[in-house]
Amino acid sequence: MIELLDRRSYSAKVFDLGGRRRRGEFHVGHVHFFDEQTNALESIDHRWIDRGTHWEMVRASYRMQVARDFGATNLVRYRNRFEGADHAGVYEPPSLVWAVGRDLSDVRPFRQQQSVIGVVSGDKITWTNALGAGIDFEVSLRGSGFTKEVVIRRRNVLEAPPTPQHRLVLLSRFTGDGLTIRDASGRAWSKHAEFDDPSDDGFRLEESTGRHSLMRPAYIVESDAENTRHRCPVVWTARNGALWQ
Repeated sequence: MIELLDRRSYSAKVFDLGGRRRRGEFHVGHVHFFDEQTNALESIDHRWIDRGTHWEMVRASYRMQVARDFGATNLVRYRNRFEGADHAGVYEPPSLVWAVGRDLSDVRPFRQQQSVIGVVSGDKITWTNALGAGIDFEVSLRGSGFTKEVVIRRRNVLEAPPTPQHRLVLLSRFTGDGLTIRDASGRAWSKHAEFDDPSDDGFRLEESTGRHSLMRPAYIVESDAENTRHRCPVVWTARNGALWQ
């Protein structure tokens, strides 16, 4: 069985079985990326490379650098190189807070980013107690993107909110120079006041050329037998010269 390299796509492989027979393998996510050095589609390699102060992944349609210490600045650095795109973003999740409503009124501190060292397991980096005792943070590689997850290991880790109206909010700082932030309907954010998508269908981070990265909808996943999922609102705001989710 021989793979027909000229029949590769980002998400498929085709094999010659002989006797005019062929077999295709089709995947939901990417299994190949365009390698600018070989000028061809090559197999994705989601292994983290240890660079001492950070880990790196470069063999996919996007590039990643993630700091070893969760307390470091520029924790997650990302670069999109898919189909002619060339834009970068920096993501930092400095705190959990209690807040009221989608406009984040009456914000009250809860947990702060801790200086803890991450551990790699397969395609995932885990910082145990990253946001205080019992609350971990994880970054995992996927075929055409990556996930960022807060893991609350026990329900009793969370204290009662200050009032019944307060909800737990992850505050995340985002830096992406030259990018326009759009909601799922195509509305662009002026980077003034709050910006959200009432249907919570995610966002698009767009270059002037139209090339873009997708920010998928956010979810809360329960640890029950069904892994019940709840759509989670994401709101953008500009404060003190920085963009926040």
